[in-house]
Amino acid sequence: MKKLLLISLLVLFGSCEKEDNSALIDSYESQISLLNSQLSQLNSQVVLLNADLAITRSEINSLQNLINTIPGLESTIDDLNSKIIEYQNQIDTLENEISVLSNTVIVQTQTETILVSNNDEYVNEINNLRSQISALEAQIHIDIFTLCPYIDSDNIGTWSATLTWPSYFNEPYHQGFPKTVTSSSSDGLLVFNDVFGVGKDLTITIDLDKSQSVTAGTDILEPSMAYFAGYTNPYLTQRSNTYLFSCSGEYKITLKQCVDQGCFGSGSDTYITLTKQ
Repeated sequence: MKKLLLISLLVLFGSCEKEDNSALIDSYESQISLLNSQLSQLNSQVVLLNADLAITRSEINSLQNLINTIPGLESTIDDLNSKIIEYQNQIDTLENEISVLSNTVIVQTQTETILVSNNDEYVNEINNLRSQISALEAQIHIDIFTLCPYIDSDNIGTWSATLTWPSYFNEPYHQGFPKTVTSSSSDGLLVFNDVFGVGKDLTITIDLDKSQSVTAGTDILEPSMAYFAGYTNPYLTQRSNTYLFSCSGEYKITLKQCVDQGCFGSGSDTYITLTKQ
């Protein structure tokens, strides 16, 4: 009788272990299927980005003709700057998603080993996109810089400033727009005075060889955000480098919202437009 009971228990435990292993394998296979689906979606996004870049290169090929018509230059510069920002934001998003999926997944059980390869090909696509953005920036420099460089004296004076920002922030430094501000510029250091309040300037350092911003932003604007008091010492800084061609007479700069705790995503950006009067 004791032997019969022992055999029954062994059979029962063996059955449970088999069921547990089967469930574990099913779970892993489900996760792998989801990962492969996400990788496929990322690949599709990369294909779309490549298509957008091809369109942009086509636009740049015709840019030399547009240069001769100064009234159209401003919108051309704005479009190119916007596309560069858009591509960089999309690449950042893709890289964040890929970082989650980048490790090789190996599932080992008593009966099988499942291998999911890593995402080197997707990382290579991202690097390729970055190279194309560099080529795009180089083309802008070749086509426009020689005809419309940044000149300090052209950027000293009075400007009209307009601002857009996410409604859920609505901070004190967002108030009072549109407004008129003054500027100074020396050796590529451009300062728009009191843009975000008295003593709260927007300061831009410029690479004069490229007519492109190196840094753009403010000092600390408030002790904390009205949006959430736990976010301390808010300030604004450029989302990406922006071309500043003097002959355009207007600059549009994308500023990301940052605090001591970090910076918000691109969906929370502030956009400032400065037009020479």
